Amino acid sequence: MVRCLKTKTGFTLVELLVVIAIIGVLVSLLLPAVQSARESARRMSCGNNLKQLGLALHVYHDMVQSLPPGYVWSADDPLVGGWGWGALILPQIEQSALYDAINTNVNRMPMNPTDETRMILNGFLCPSDDSAGMGNLNSRRNGHAKSNYLGNMGVANSINTAHHDIFPARTTPQDAQAKKFYAKGIFFSSQSPNNPTRLRDVVDGTTNTFLLGERNWSGSSGSGPAGGIWAGAYEANKAAGVVAACNATDRMLNGIDNFAFASTHPGGGQFSMVDGSTRFISENIDGNIYEALATRKGQEVISSGF
Repeated sequence: MVRCLKTKTGFTLVELLVVIAIIGVLVSLLLPAVQSARESARRMSCGNNLKQLGLALHVYHDMVQSLPPGYVWSADDPLVGGWGWGALILPQIEQSALYDAINTNVNRMPMNPTDETRMILNGFLCPSDDSAGMGNLNSRRNGHAKSNYLGNMGVANSINTAHHDIFPARTTPQDAQAKKFYAKGIFFSSQSPNNPTRLRDVVDGTTNTFLLGERNWSGSSGSGPAGGIWAGAYEANKAAGVVAACNATDRMLNGIDNFAFASTHPGGGQFSMVDGSTRFISENIDGNIYEALATRKGQEVISSGF
């Protein structure tokens, strides 16, 4: 009589540990690829937001024959802020009801947030900037709804002292400072919603001039990029919808200064050019080229491969 011996099968402890180690290695290799794919998707979505805002600004230009100002100020009360370009193009981004509610023709932008200025508009938000999970109300900007996309107001550089031609006549205390540092950009403050900047004024070429750029919000710590708001300037000199380029270490793209274009995208940030295209600009771009891209008529010669 022959007996059949049953053999027990299974993993030994050593084999189990080897399998766990292999799985761990595979996960460690896969995780960066998954994160990279997610960031690529977020970056694409961010670029689409900039594209849509650029198109909306072109539609606005077609309607009134000029681009909107950075924000509108009043001669009656020049030290108070006003509605910005983001509020003025609400009808062009399918937010007509919100535009009617804020009534830019009658009301001034309030200093303190209202239900309207706290309205979260996804088209103004970069999906890569999660604001450290702190929501989309910008506590660094008086609690108004956040925006990651700011208008190009020019160059923050003392060499532009003489270029005052883009500014209307002003008598406010901040006038001298504004004229000294910000010139030859696209957006600036104005008494009228019809900004003198027209597409034909961009003589450097619409493909070589920034229209909009990113600025992330580094949270409520009070340091680092302060993000922006779509509504405008809640008080004079708080133009949280515009920013200037600067060839200085802390104010270069992704610099540590709170007044700089910056993003959470690795290696640089996204910009909408005046021609409506979007470009990813490296944070290692030459500082002189970076400033040149922020001027509309600086007459700089820029390589197409910047």
